Amino acid sequence: MDYRRLLDLEGQVALVVGAASGIGRASAEALAAFGAKVVLADRDQEGLEAALAAVRAQGGEAEAYPLDLAARGEAEAVVERVHRDHGRLDTLVSTPAINLRKPLLDYTDEEVDRVVDLNLKGTLRLLRAGGRVMREQRGGKPHRLCLHSRPGGGAGAGGLCGHQGGDPADHAHPGRGARPFRRAGQRHRPRAHRNPPYRPY
Repeated sequence: MDYRRLLDLEGQVALVVGAASGIGRASAEALAAFGAKVVLADRDQEGLEAALAAVRAQGGEAEAYPLDLAARGEAEAVVERVHRDHGRLDTLVSTPAINLRKPLLDYTDEEVDRVVDLNLKGTLRLLRAGGRVMREQRGGKPHRLCLHSRPGGGAGAGGLCGHQGGDPADHAHPGRGARPFRRAGQRHRPRAHRNPPYRPY
């Protein structure tokens, strides 16, 4: 089977947030390898420039935008910029997240606010803004929303992937690893996240 043709993303635009390292950088490199024009976004400027250079060294078409996902208004601004500069958005991958590695009773309000601002609010704003752009593109190639973040859990530990076709219906997959590549036209039914039984410590 010719997987390059199966996953042909020529003519599509992908936005990868958290692209300076880890899963985000790997996603950016993979999307570019399959033909997508990739916009890398991160607040780590040095890492962002290194990731951009790596994608371009592989022959990929890419550019980089600075983004602090936890800052109010920045997620929407980046999505708007991508849409303005490229006229479309087909794939959105979001990976940034932080965790508090200490006992619950030691959490400060400031630390909790920082986690919520990034992991919840920032990610929600990004996916909401990107999803609205994708919804307006009805009738084109499939659109992809992909979230993969679980601090300390490692790759594939959790996430949310959605696939939106030519109609406004969303197809979400809680608890499954990031899968930014979907076969053109393929539909996916939601599946429940299978967690192991809860056992108190």
